[in-house]
Amino acid sequence: MYYGILLIVLIVAVLMILCSRFLKKLILKKAQIEKVRTFKKMYELNDEELKVFETVMREAKNDILRIVELTEQSDLSKHKKLQKAIRASQSIFKNLMTNPKDLIQYGDFLYKLLPGLVVACEEYNDIVESDIDSDFLNEKKSEILYAIEEFSQSIIRYWDKNVERDLNKVKIAKQSLEQKGLSI
Repeated sequence: MYYGILLIVLIVAVLMILCSRFLKKLILKKAQIEKVRTFKKMYELNDEELKVFETVMREAKNDILRIVELTEQSDLSKHKKLQKAIRASQSIFKNLMTNPKDLIQYGDFLYKLLPGLVVACEEYNDIVESDIDSDFLNEKKSEILYAIEEFSQSIIRYWDKNVERDLNKVKIAKQSLEQKGLSI
């Protein structure tokens, strides 16, 4: 009798825990769907555009995190231009999160520069981790460092160009206000 009551109490407790977890997941899922709906409406995205945006941004985030991880694993963290390129990449990522329609303007960055920098950093780390000292590997290491510098510089230029474009938009808006007799 005692074991029967204990078993019933235990089953009820397990069912309550499972129900609360299920309800919690259901509430979170509903909130997530609402956030997605709001995001789509705010930025006027259709389902296909949202899917592309999610995929591209997930890949970009993973690439940026991978570059940060690779720089921390080697002496790449000492390269100022690479560090500046990482900050520029993070800024581009943040900008795209608030302006998803700008995705097209960052095509080269997302599909060429960022993945290229990941590959170059991976190759560099592979050579460094090999602990083999040869003239050939040292030459390849130098070539890869040069490629990393080139990718970094391209990313920095890309960000600078887009900041300048945004600054021009602000200037045009200011001029428009001034022409209407309003001042800032």
